[in-house]
Amino acid sequence: MISLRLTAFGLAVLLFVSCGKKDNATQLPSDSETTTTAEVASVQPVPQRFSWPEYLAWKELMDQYYDTDLSGITDSTLLNDIASYDPVDMGWGDSNFADSVYASSVLTPQGKTNYVPHNVRDGKSTAWIEGADGAGEGEWVAFRFKKINPDEPLTSITIYNGFQLSETTYAKNSRAKVVRLYINDIALYDLYLEDTMKGQQFAVDIRTIDEQPVTLKFEIRATYNSTHYADTGFTEINFDGIWGGI
Repeated sequence: MISLRLTAFGLAVLLFVSCGKKDNATQLPSDSETTTTAEVASVQPVPQRFSWPEYLAWKELMDQYYDTDLSGITDSTLLNDIASYDPVDMGWGDSNFADSVYASSVLTPQGKTNYVPHNVRDGKSTAWIEGADGAGEGEWVAFRFKKINPDEPLTSITIYNGFQLSETTYAKNSRAKVVRLYINDIALYDLYLEDTMKGQQFAVDIRTIDEQPVTLKFEIRATYNSTHYADTGFTEINFDGIWGGI
């Protein structure tokens, strides 16, 4: 058994959830055949500075300027970015990391391009895209954490919506409009995404009271229409929280 203390904007819920694995590898690791629903909190996003392609370009620029002579640079924004840039960028995920990512379905590869679940955490211009009929409502991608340290709560989740290889691929494929977040099959948050390539950060409060495995599932509940394909997915999903260091 795993005991989780989960808070959603002041709502405290004490949960006792089984973590036994099912035979079906695409199912969440739970002994329960039904999904338990607590009070689900609606969360609006905080738009971030960059889209995923913009972030990758920014990071490449930071790597180029890092630890070099900055005397010729006059752009104050660029100078501030360089001064605060950390190429190692260690943080919450270095001590609380997902050891597996899996999904309800996967779109068939197109040539050399695949859409596997791991794409949402590879730091590249790839994406997980569901492979079910329709626009993907009810499809999901899940992260299994070996543990989340009790003194290091997860406090934010940033989603880069759709297939952000380019503006064209973003428009041609459907994007998620509402995503329901489950913690070990407990529905806790509804995340309302805007139709933008900018990263969208959601404030959450997920705390454990032991160091048992935790599964976070992101289920597509509603979508934005595309210009071509009724295929929905995410380019990247990032986690952050209160980190005590390694």
